[in-house]
Amino acid sequence: MAGIEKIENGVDNLYSTRRLTNYRLNEQLPPQIKASTSSLSPSTVVREQYCLWGRLNRLEKKLVIIIALQCLLILVLVILLNTLKRTCTEDIRGTNHLLNSILGQESRDSVR
Repeated sequence: MAGIEKIENGVDNLYSTRRLTNYRLNEQLPPQIKASTSSLSPSTVVREQYCLWGRLNRLEKKLVIIIALQCLLILVLVILLNTLKRTCTEDIRGTNHLLNSILGQESRDSVR
């Protein structure tokens, strides 16, 4: 193959976000291309950044989005339930206080 050869280092890990790739200049290049790429040394190592999101296929991306939305929905529901619980508890306390004051007034009225 004429041009720049790509040589993989090691096994590509599915959970890795980057991978080392060596690019070495192939000796079979025409002279004009060799002159333009003379700044490259044969042992040039180029780091390629691979985003884990980019490796997922369309279905996997949809599943990740659905799971994230479900987590967000659960968080909102927990916050709403805690708020509702707090409100109901305060209402019950207020009702109990109101009942106690009414019953206390009735008992004072009956004593008179």
